[in-house]
Amino acid sequence: MSETVREPIDDAGAATVKPRRPIRPWLVLLFIVAALLGLVAWEMHSSTLQSLYLSRWASRLHYALQDGPSADNRYPKVGPLDERLGYTQLPFWLERLNRRGYEVSAQAHQSVDLRNFLAQGFFAPQDDKNQAGLELRDCRNEVFFKAKFPHHVYAASADVPILVAHTLAFIENKELLSPTAPRSNPALEWKRLGRAVMDRIPMLAEEGRSASGGSTLATQLEKFRHSPQGRTGSVQDKYRQMVSASVRAYQDGEETVGARERILLDYLNGLPLGARRGHGEVYGLMDGLRLWWGTDPDAANAALRATPEVITDVTDATATLAGPQRQAKARAYRQVLGLLIAQRRPSFYLGPGQARLAELTDSYLRLLAEAGVIDLALRDAALKTVLTVQEGLVTEPLRATFEAQELSELGEARAPYDPPGDRKAVSAVRIELAALLALPRLYDLDRLDLSATSTLDSALQTAVAKTLRQLRTPEAARQAGLIGEHLLTSKDDPAQIYYSFTLFESQGGVNRLRAQTDNLDQPFDINTGAKLELGSTAKLRTLISYLDIVADLHRQLVDLSAPELARKDVPARDKLAQWAVQHLRTSKDKTLPVMLQAAMQRHYSAHPGEVFFTGGGIHTFANFKPEDNARSFTVAEAFKDSVNLVFIRLMRDVVNHTLVRDGQPVDRILADIKHPERRALLLRFADEESSRLLRGFYRRYHAQTPAQLDDLLVASRSQSGPKLPALERWVMEQLRQTPSVSMARLIQDSHDDRLADYDWLLRLRNRNAQNTRIAALLEREAFVEIHRAWKRVGYPFDRLVPSYASAIGSAGDRPAALAELMGIIVNDGLRLPAVNLEEMRFAADTPYETVLHRQPPRAGERVLAPEVVAVLRQALGQVVAQGTARRLNGALKGNDGKPLAVGGKTGTGDNRLNSYNPRGGLIGSRAINRTATFVFFIGPRHFGTLTAYVPGEQADRYSFTSALPVQIVKQLAPLLGPVVSPPVRSTDESRAPGSSSCAGLAPA
Repeated sequence: MSETVREPIDDAGAATVKPRRPIRPWLVLLFIVAALLGLVAWEMHSSTLQSLYLSRWASRLHYALQDGPSADNRYPKVGPLDERLGYTQLPFWLERLNRRGYEVSAQAHQSVDLRNFLAQGFFAPQDDKNQAGLELRDCRNEVFFKAKFPHHVYAASADVPILVAHTLAFIENKELLSPTAPRSNPALEWKRLGRAVMDRIPMLAEEGRSASGGSTLATQLEKFRHSPQGRTGSVQDKYRQMVSASVRAYQDGEETVGARERILLDYLNGLPLGARRGHGEVYGLMDGLRLWWGTDPDAANAALRATPEVITDVTDATATLAGPQRQAKARAYRQVLGLLIAQRRPSFYLGPGQARLAELTDSYLRLLAEAGVIDLALRDAALKTVLTVQEGLVTEPLRATFEAQELSELGEARAPYDPPGDRKAVSAVRIELAALLALPRLYDLDRLDLSATSTLDSALQTAVAKTLRQLRTPEAARQAGLIGEHLLTSKDDPAQIYYSFTLFESQGGVNRLRAQTDNLDQPFDINTGAKLELGSTAKLRTLISYLDIVADLHRQLVDLSAPELARKDVPARDKLAQWAVQHLRTSKDKTLPVMLQAAMQRHYSAHPGEVFFTGGGIHTFANFKPEDNARSFTVAEAFKDSVNLVFIRLMRDVVNHTLVRDGQPVDRILADIKHPERRALLLRFADEESSRLLRGFYRRYHAQTPAQLDDLLVASRSQSGPKLPALERWVMEQLRQTPSVSMARLIQDSHDDRLADYDWLLRLRNRNAQNTRIAALLEREAFVEIHRAWKRVGYPFDRLVPSYASAIGSAGDRPAALAELMGIIVNDGLRLPAVNLEEMRFAADTPYETVLHRQPPRAGERVLAPEVVAVLRQALGQVVAQGTARRLNGALKGNDGKPLAVGGKTGTGDNRLNSYNPRGGLIGSRAINRTATFVFFIGPRHFGTLTAYVPGEQADRYSFTSALPVQIVKQLAPLLGPVVSPPVRSTDESRAPGSSSCAGLAPA
């Protein structure tokens, strides 16, 4: 029954009753819908609810840098920016670096909400870096290398010309800069999104139909920075972009005015614009102007600010500019507009589609003028402007201009666009970093969000590099005292001589690289990249082998009594063991230091008249100074004065001792034609020599076709053709029949035939030939053992020339390896690792920030006895005090004015390519290079090398010796002294024994 209400009584006294109208449901529904629509409209306009929810969500997504590693951090897996900056590789790198001696000392600890956010595939809401790159700091924490990508960016929103900002907003996101809704979500532009949805509906029925995009600048940023390959590949990708952009927009609170300005700034700075040869990937509007149009971005921006840029009605404000100014503004504007359009397909529009880009640019110019974004004068001037992408590689002048601007931040210590020789230490650090991170290209390394602290002293590095460059002029060489006996002549061109310098400091259980530079204006590194005959520095390695043998003999014999020593059976050829027995029998003091000093006083003749059988043949040797020929020297004197023949004979003693020390009956084998070991040795010689010949024949013929080999074989059988050895013909036949056969297979298949060719050698009547080959084989075996000993103290090559001539330099060496050897001596016989990196900091001020330090070093490997090292230091000191490096004596002084303890070894190499006739006679000689080096120590901790080098045939015109690098070290003494010497302090402020020279004075 319907509800009734009682009405007033009428005149007749009767009351009237009317039913109440029911509430219609559709009216309620309409009211609710209207309310909801009003709420939606209000929210779409104000974003109040979004701002409340998203800002609170964003506030929980935080991180903090804390000591120690964080085990739960999340890292991005894809995304062009995350890949370029190295964030995606961090888990792999941290594990790899830990295995290589670096440990995490501090790391960003992400909040639980942030970890969950990242785990769902969203992107970290903290601000992305618009500019990053490798930064290197020296041991004083001063920046000495800084790579920045992109090279040019807008530092702040205020730096963006208003005309550029409004043009971008017009093209991509018209509501972005609207001031009417301070809380609006920049990730959503409702009109744009609605239009995109509506455009998608016909696509369901019409395949291939295109639709407008719904992406705002905020979501586009997320796409090309963090989505896979910078693209939207699925609905899920779009969802992640929109959520991430929305949360990022509210990270500073409910209002987004500042966030929207940052979005525009980030977009302009991070715009992907393809890649250029000579540069690589191009990001950002500023770099795009420079690299695609060849325009100075600062000049372009200045031109765009020339007049009031945004107008309310279409006037001719640009027309008030002078002609050149108007043209500059129009050109800059067209370039900017072209790049904003080209970012959609940069490889097309900035390549084969330049004509299409010009058409689109013209269309946009008209639309921008109609909308009042630009005035008619600017439109008309820009329409008349013709643009052409600069072709080819990035030009050198443009690169030099940029590098001048880039390096200006580093102060006056480095000149813009320094020659490569000034960057050798920088290259060494970068190469070390690339190896640690398993990066194949320095290109990738330089673009990482990474800073590293090196051991280098950049002030010293720069000062030494400057001095070495100056020495390439005749006047500077004369003033430095480089003209004179054993140095340069007045006719020598100093510009053709290259100098390489390294300095290490032994400190804290490692050898820290303090300086590494040269004056060679090429990437080639003399210090580590060349095999040089460095002459007398090989005498240092030989002396070490000799003293090491003496120390080993002392260990074996010192506990034997005099009668036991008298009965000791020592082979006749082992002169060193014979001397050791005699010394211990007669010396009252049998300690190792006394025995080593006695070994340094053993005498050897320097006479050049003896013929030596070594290296498989007969050789003679000469001294550098003829006046030494008639003298006898102690080992100490010969080392000090670098006497060749003494060290040839010393090496012979080392070889003979090595031959027999394991009980090898060498003399009996050579004397007894029926000795049971002779046949095995001869067969081994035959196998090794024939294998060597076969490898040579294989390399000579394996590239020939079967037809070519047929012709050669036919010619070899004719009367007039060349007569080829049987083994050579056999190799040719095998390659003719099976061109793809490998060298290893040929060696294996030919074993029996090869040995059969040496039957003549096994006959008794060929005793002399047998002995010659057995002696050569045994000598090679001895040099294998000597090579192992040299490798233990840093010899850099995998083979040692099996000849006594290795004692005077024919084995070759490298300055870096000699520096390592000197480091062993400085460190009392311990081989310590050389380091040039102390700290790495990845992704600073991001949720992925990680700081790593080198772990405390393990105890060094002992390779020489301390007693041996003490004798070596004394011998090296005598070289400077009285020997071949005496011009340096007293030249290096500390901060207290007193001379520093200095020692070293000099070496000179004249490397030549010789030609011989069939009888072994020399018929020609061509210079390959000339080198001279000085390897040194200064004080208790510092050591290094200085090498002079002349490459090529021009080396024939120079006659300098190792006196040249010694003189240059003397020239560097004012720079080195303050660095290697502790600063003068009061007694209660003396430097701790383990402190670094980087805490001392910088060079002048």
